[in-house]
Amino acid sequence: MKFSIIRLETAASTQTALMEHADKENLPEGSIFICKNQYAGKGQGTNKWESEEGKNLTFSLLLKPCFLPASRQFDLMQALSLAIKDFVEEYVGKNVRIKWPNDIYVGKDKICGCLLQYKVVGDTVDTAYCGIGININQEKFSFAPNPTSLYLQTGKRYDLAELFEPLLRAVAQRYDDLRKGKIDKIKAEYLEYLLYKDVPAEYIYKGRPIKATIKDVDSYGHLLLQPENGDMLKVELKELVFTHREA
Repeated sequence: MKFSIIRLETAASTQTALMEHADKENLPEGSIFICKNQYAGKGQGTNKWESEEGKNLTFSLLLKPCFLPASRQFDLMQALSLAIKDFVEEYVGKNVRIKWPNDIYVGKDKICGCLLQYKVVGDTVDTAYCGIGININQEKFSFAPNPTSLYLQTGKRYDLAELFEPLLRAVAQRYDDLRKGKIDKIKAEYLEYLLYKDVPAEYIYKGRPIKATIKDVDSYGHLLLQPENGDMLKVELKELVFTHREA
């Protein structure tokens, strides 16, 4: 994949900037808006992404996965999650996990968040806007509940420009796997690295505490959760809160 990088000094959100320019300027696949100072980064739903100026990688990537059926949108999310997992693992070792649906954790601390938004035309995914924020050199966080960064994990400072190339290589490799139809491989690896998979843990489900075990994720991205007592639950985003306490 060929990447075209548009660098911004300051932006409220690279995701918003990319979406505003993509159609208007007919941007090609692989276009990236990256920002030194993103002051209102978007997370899932109404969540905000905290990033100190010049300390982290905050960018949005335009993909055009027209080969992907609309019913298989979650395949792209799995592939992208694995790409970032691959990248982070190179620097911090093997304790990297994917927290459903697409946050990247080192142990029980969050190092990366992703936001994927799609435009569907007919039966296929026409466009995907992939917002990514990876904590690199940030030491202190004001409101994130359980953050970490490459610096906090390794004690080393990193050149952001030097990190960007291997990150994009990882993204290109996983996206190529998706394009080639290696869905079973992607799904198997996603489940292998899924945080708390097959581990009894405590959650808040629809406002109520439960003890349950993550068993699988379906093709639509629903989490399949087996309660300690009761039938399997098919969970949507925002219905579940992770307490990060094993049962």
